[in-house]
Amino acid sequence: MDSGLGQSQGEVSIGSIVGDLSAPPVGQTVRTIVESWFSEPQHIDLEPLIRDAGRVNAETFAGMLAAIRKHDLSGEVSRFPAIPLLLLRGSRDRTRTASEMQALSKLPGRSDYVEISGSGHCPHIEDATVTALVVASWLARI
Repeated sequence: MDSGLGQSQGEVSIGSIVGDLSAPPVGQTVRTIVESWFSEPQHIDLEPLIRDAGRVNAETFAGMLAAIRKHDLSGEVSRFPAIPLLLLRGSRDRTRTASEMQALSKLPGRSDYVEISGSGHCPHIEDATVTALVVASWLARI
């Protein structure tokens, strides 16, 4: 699940990277998108992620990015089931803000919000061990 109900209010967004999507993103643009997910991209092996992004054709990738840009479930909150929800956010995530996560934590059900210190948008990659421990601990409690 994306970490917000509406469009990203973070400093890095799809729009800030690819503009109006009049042309499908390729090459350096895809690399820039992937790099934006991490607090220290130079410490991550980005090549598998970039190859994975390249497995879909450029038009499909552009369509996915356009859907992310239009993403807004704010009006649908009343239809969400009241289920336990673990909200994870890297403390250095530049794509989603802490306030967006806090809005999610107000959804019906039991929500827990945890920030993974020092990670960006992908704490499960940047700090997999800590993320796994947080998830395992949360699962043991619910």
